[in-house]
Amino acid sequence: MNVIRVTSSCVAAAALIVFAAPLTAQPAVAQPNRTFTVTVTNMAYRPSTLRVHVGDTVTWDFSDTSSAHSVTATQQGTTHDYFDSGTMTGGTYSHTFNQPGTYPYQCNVHTSMGGTIIVG
Repeated sequence: MNVIRVTSSCVAAAALIVFAAPLTAQPAVAQPNRTFTVTVTNMAYRPSTLRVHVGDTVTWDFSDTSSAHSVTATQQGTTHDYFDSGTMTGGTYSHTFNQPGTYPYQCNVHTSMGGTIIVG
């Protein structure tokens, strides 16, 4: 009989502590917008496939200064971010992705060069 009272008292005390404690809302931790780099070199994009979040920026670094290249989206539409660096022989080009989706792209000078940005 005493065991039941002690157990009941312990359970009641634990419930009182748990439910009487004030609930504090934890602030949402926002993901900072990040920047990723794709290197354009040796007739290729490195990496050729990149996964990023909405709001992230991708910067293409045109390291292959011996040949002109571009970074041009191969899809265009209202639900896709369109991007086009134009033809470049050096420097960088950046684009911030504001919509989720899959964005294939290519070099308009060398159409065998291709890559994909996946935004989730």
